[in-house]
Amino acid sequence: MKRAKTLFLALLMALTLVPTASMAGSEVYGSEIWFKDTRLQDSVVYSDNIFWSNTYQGPRHERYFTYTPDPFTTVRPVVSYGNAVCSRLTAADAALSYESLGYRVVGAVNGDFYDVKQGFPLGLVVSGGELRSSGENYYAVGFRADGSVVMGEPKMSITATNALGQTLPVAALNKPRVDGSGPVLLTYDFIAAHTTGVTTDGVTVVAEIVGDRAAIGRTMMLQVVGVVTGAEPVALTETQAALTVSAASPEEAKLFVQSMQPGELFTVSFAAQSEEWNDVTEAVGALYLLVSGGVAQTGFTDKSTRARTAVGVKADGSLVLYTIDGDQKAVSVGTTMAVLARRMEELGCVTALCLDGGGSTTASAALPGDTAAQGLNSPSDGAQRRVTNHILLVADGMPTGWPGQVYLTASAPAALTGGAVDLTAQLVDTNFFPMPDEVVLIPSAGYIENGVLTMPEEPGVVTVTAFWGDLSASLDILALDTPDELTVLRNGRGVTSLNVAPGESVQLDASAYFRHQKLTANNLLWSVDPALGTIDETGRFTAAITLGEGAITVSRGSLTATIPVKVEANFPFVDMEGHWATVHVASMYRQGVLTGVQVGDEMYAYPDRSVTREEFATLLARYLGLDLTGYAGYTPPFADMDQVSGWARDAVCAMYDLGIVTGAASGDTLRFDPKGTLTRAQAVTMLGRMMAYLGAEPAVADLSQFADAADLPLYSLEHFQTLVALGVINGSNGLLSPGGDMNRASICKVLDTIPHQ
Repeated sequence: MKRAKTLFLALLMALTLVPTASMAGSEVYGSEIWFKDTRLQDSVVYSDNIFWSNTYQGPRHERYFTYTPDPFTTVRPVVSYGNAVCSRLTAADAALSYESLGYRVVGAVNGDFYDVKQGFPLGLVVSGGELRSSGENYYAVGFRADGSVVMGEPKMSITATNALGQTLPVAALNKPRVDGSGPVLLTYDFIAAHTTGVTTDGVTVVAEIVGDRAAIGRTMMLQVVGVVTGAEPVALTETQAALTVSAASPEEAKLFVQSMQPGELFTVSFAAQSEEWNDVTEAVGALYLLVSGGVAQTGFTDKSTRARTAVGVKADGSLVLYTIDGDQKAVSVGTTMAVLARRMEELGCVTALCLDGGGSTTASAALPGDTAAQGLNSPSDGAQRRVTNHILLVADGMPTGWPGQVYLTASAPAALTGGAVDLTAQLVDTNFFPMPDEVVLIPSAGYIENGVLTMPEEPGVVTVTAFWGDLSASLDILALDTPDELTVLRNGRGVTSLNVAPGESVQLDASAYFRHQKLTANNLLWSVDPALGTIDETGRFTAAITLGEGAITVSRGSLTATIPVKVEANFPFVDMEGHWATVHVASMYRQGVLTGVQVGDEMYAYPDRSVTREEFATLLARYLGLDLTGYAGYTPPFADMDQVSGWARDAVCAMYDLGIVTGAASGDTLRFDPKGTLTRAQAVTMLGRMMAYLGAEPAVADLSQFADAADLPLYSLEHFQTLVALGVINGSNGLLSPGGDMNRASICKVLDTIPHQ
């Protein structure tokens, strides 16, 4: 991306810390779960905050960068695009292009809305001091060379003037020519093919740029090279531009262009309504105004709750580049535009604009100790989307080797007494690059070994301090005796009741939560009615040989969780006698995963029947013990969702939301094929993703023992390797049979034998 080459790089570094305001929750987003501010440069602070929304009964995870313009730092905002205005690239690609030129990316978010078919940005693009694409009727955020911010409505106008002094309004710069509209000016930067890209009949003047450039407040001079008629695109060089008009445009516009002769000089002037935009060197468009005069706007027609990206400016001139994840119930429920506007007001923005959101929402940066930028958020597409442009904060990208600060962070803000928290401590230089020197960690209570803090047995606040020479950093971690919530688990999923056979042994566990964040549960106290059996300190329950009902209780501190237990002998399926999978089918029945089919007065398991994809999604949702009530208004991007049975719809939504099913591309659409018969490759892939969701460590098996290993679809290979390594999949007659059907018995066996964390 040639844009980065023009960026001015300052050489002075300031050593003053930027103070960060402590957070105390959000009236807009909900109660606090986790707040964390990290200084990325002397003028940039990264905020990573999680709230709990009672309205949506889920988390809201926001990430934003606060940049304070400072002439004594090298940090500057830039607008990034690909090798053309209409090209698309990921945030990772944008960061890499700057890093390859010696810069450090200390903040990046996606930019403007864009046309999803042709890729052109809807609004303004200024990069490297040049106007790359106009945006007459849109908002925009711009940056001057000193990093200061301009935000509002540029209200661009472009005017062409010929050698006779006649003028003509130009509809746009580097936007597709529209039949019936006025002329557009196109440059080498327009599309990746570096042509005019026209496909309909019209007239095009190709000219050399002989004076000045396309920039707000400037006038570019051009000399006509030739006039081309027809519907074919015309190639452009880096020093050329084309003034083109369609055959269906007004006569005045066509005559203006047709009358030009080779060698003739003409000018194109670029103006904004306010002169404050004249000295903007970087800018990007935005579609919606969120905050004006410090007041959140209302009346938004888009009321969907989703991932969002915004940009705002505070009264002191500092910039906020904001993202919130969405469309992922377990990660972040997102927000509406109206609530986002209130949040930007809450953060102190006097003006704020909404950028592209949904799957486009991306936040990236190089954190202290990183040598390169990394993705920070959880894109709702499952990966970074290729978009038209980004806003980046870039700085001096060379290590200095001079110790600057100690960076200290913890994996959680709280832990149960006697539990553990992972710590990361790193000495970084004045440009925030890692240094190899060892950092000393000292806790006020408990002890630290190999970067892991073991909490004391007494509740309270543990302060961890990291030292290197005269540099230090500290943080507080809360040691809890009693969590907010306890949930009983079996096989890694929550259970509210337990049905077992006489003498059966079941391993139970528990999850503990503080402010809706999961903690490592330790020192649990288990108990059970003696008539039902016994339970040891690890949660292993062994049922008595007699039938009965009662309860199992687990306690931590003053909090107790209880589940009813029934020791029963009945097994309802009439078609399981002598079947190899009887024990596994019985286990799945008692866990509420397999419900069977009622035929008359008898219940059938149909163990050898093939399973459809929607049936498997439902079995997995039951196995995970998911609460599906929140998925009623959620719709995955599958074109065939209307073919999903009503009883399976919420389960399919949940499986997509958790990344367990992704569907398959069919032309330009994504399909789930709910009634399709589940193949072993598809089943193993979904099981592998489910195990990853449950926190299972990946394992790799040598599959050469199977004669058909080379036939495994690429998407399923790593999951076959994991499940074979764990003994969950063993194959049959030396074959894995990836294209074969997966029947109900096999599914029950696999689910009953999957190891859990």
